[in-house]
This record gives sequence, structure tokens and C-alpha cells, in this order.
Amino acid sequence: MNAKRWVAILTVLLSCSWSLAAEDWQGFFPARTVSEIFTNGVLEGVADFNGDGDLDILVRNSFGDLGLLLLGDGKGRFSAGPIFGTGVFLVEGGFAQGAFALGDFNRDGMSDYAVGGIIVPSNAKLERVRVALGRGDGTFLNREIWSGLGYLRGVAAGDFNQDNLEDLAVTMGSAEPGAPQGVLVFLGRGDGTFDPPRLSPTALVGHGAPIVADFTGDLVEDLVLNGSGSNVLAGDGQGGFAAFASVPLGGANVVMGADLDGDGAQDLVTGNSIGHSVSVLLGHGDGSFEPAQAYDVGNSVTALATADFDSDGATDIAVAFDPNFGFAIQLGYGDGSFMPDRRFEGGGRSVAVGDFDKKKGPDVATLQVGVDPDLAQVLIHRNRGLEDQQ
Repeated sequence: MNAKRWVAILTVLLSCSWSLAAEDWQGFFPARTVSEIFTNGVLEGVADFNGDGDLDILVRNSFGDLGLLLLGDGKGRFSAGPIFGTGVFLVEGGFAQGAFALGDFNRDGMSDYAVGGIIVPSNAKLERVRVALGRGDGTFLNREIWSGLGYLRGVAAGDFNQDNLEDLAVTMGSAEPGAPQGVLVFLGRGDGTFDPPRLSPTALVGHGAPIVADFTGDLVEDLVLNGSGSNVLAGDGQGGFAAFASVPLGGANVVMGADLDGDGAQDLVTGNSIGHSVSVLLGHGDGSFEPAQAYDVGNSVTALATADFDSDGATDIAVAFDPNFGFAIQLGYGDGSFMPDRRFEGGGRSVAVGDFDKKKGPDVATLQVGVDPDLAQVLIHRNRGLEDQQ
């Protein structure tokens, strides 16, 4: 039997196994409210912030200046920690995602974060970037690493000069004379401090956090920006970036990267308001992508996350809608294509994923707004697992 026939048979068998796993997946238990928080906040990140081995959730308010840790107990329950200041604001209380990145910037094994935004609401042109170093008890030591004129668009963490230390990329767009336009790169020293920023000028800066991955296949981290034009920026391995290619993203609300077809090349997922769809763009590994394959989800998409929810080895997509239209899961076949979405009630707008109860796979956190005019609720949707796990 020749190799091509073996590949064809293997593909059929794998497709059958993925289909059976999808049929056996039981979805989520009814949502549980774990905390009341800021109105119109955002679920920024999931990590173990207090060193107890259980996943926690960091939440920010819509103005971006206040944060809150929801501390997990490993059983799907959470307790709210004290409210803390982030030291930055978002322009006109805009949606908070995009100017925030998790990392371990001082290599102490504790979860840190970096955040960017304006210093005072009355001056939208004066920006700052801060790093909050986790102490391992749910509190942070804050450090400002940059301030200046400009319009900050997004923050992302990565190793941009291949020294195994975490760096920061901050996209800046400005019409102000002397203000940076492009990507500011802060090379990390491994102790929570950073070298002075170096600017890679670009015509496009996009909006939201740049997507960090090796898109060009040279084992160097690159960036994809959410915007039209030369939005694939190739890294030079020394902390610099240059326009490399264009990938049409169709005015997406949100973009994220993942390997959706298991070929080792990074792909893109976009959540769209126009057309109410999720689009998948499979990467070739050379900086180019297949044309977008759109999946209708019926509502405007505000947030995305990826995980293997049905334990079949294929990457799935969690989709959040705004406002309060619940969320959807698109189960993947493992070849970059997806089944029709399955809708679940409870929350929306923002989505975070983690195994919060350490049982049957990734769980989902969403945000329910409008229940009280001054409060929002964080809902946890626990994974029910496969039928034979019940």
C-alpha cells in the first residue's frame, strides 16, 4: 500500500475520532456566579498569582485604572482580592483588551503583567508603560519603564532578541511631532528592568495587542498587527521589526494566533463585527496565509480564546459576544476547519479559559453586564467533559 493511501486512511480515522469525541462532549454545567466586579470590565488574564497552584483571574475595569484578582481554590470557586490601581487609564474608558500582557519578567516563577495607557484622563497624548512584578501573594510591585507623547495601541510580551529573557513590544501611533510611530521594543534584562526602548518605524500600527509568533519560519518571533496594509512584521532576532507582508484581516474586532491544523505553522483567528463571523486564516509558515474561511456565529464578536475543550487533541475556539449574548464553542477537526458553533448561555463580552476545577478539561469564564447598573458579574462555566467521564 503506497504512502498516499496510508495518509488518506489515517486522515479518515482521525476525522472519525474527532467527530466521535465531539458527539460525546457534554458541554458545560450551568454557569456559576463567582464575583461581582466593575461595570463593563474585562477578563485580562489567567495565571497563578498567589502561588497556591490554582488558577486565578485578573480583571480590569473599563477605564483601565483599577484591577482585581479573583483567587481560585482549584475547585471552580473564587474569592475576590483587594482592588488595586494599575497607574494608567484608557482613552474615554474604552475596551481594555490589547494594552496588557502577562509574563515573568524577573524570572522568579511569579506571574507579572505589563500594562500601557494614558497617565491622566485629561491628556490623551501622554502615555506610560508600567510593569507589575508579582510577589507571589496576589500583590504586585509596580515600576514605570517609559512615558512620553503618543497614542499607545497595544502591548505584547515575547523574546525578541533570542536571549531567553522576556521583552515587550508596544505599538504606538501618533500625529504628534517627535512622538514615536511604530513598534517600541523594550529588551528585558531578566530582573524586571528593561533597556531603553528602540523604535522600529512602521506605517501601520493597528489596534489591540500585536500577535507574537514565528510567522515566517526562521525561528525568530514576528508580529502581526490588526489593521490593513503591511501588517506582518518580521523580527530580526535583535529586537527590531520590519514590514514583511500583508494579510487581509477584514476589519476584525479581535485577532489571535494558534496552530489550528497541527502543521507547526502559526495560523490566525479573527472575530468580526461585520458579517457576525469568526474567520480562520491558515498560515504557510513563510509569512503568507490561505484566504480567510468565515464561520457565521450570528453576533458581533468581542473576544476569542483557544483550547481543546472536548479532549480530542484538536484546537477549538471560544467566542464571546457583546452584550450578554452568551458565548459559543467551535470544535475543531484538527485540520483547520471547524464544526458549526455550539451556543451557551451566560455572560459574554470577555472570555478567559483555564482548568479552574482541575477535572474534565478547560473551563470558561465570561462577563455578565447590566445585571446591576453599577456592577458586572464574572460567571464560571465548568466543563462537563466526555460522556464516559460522567
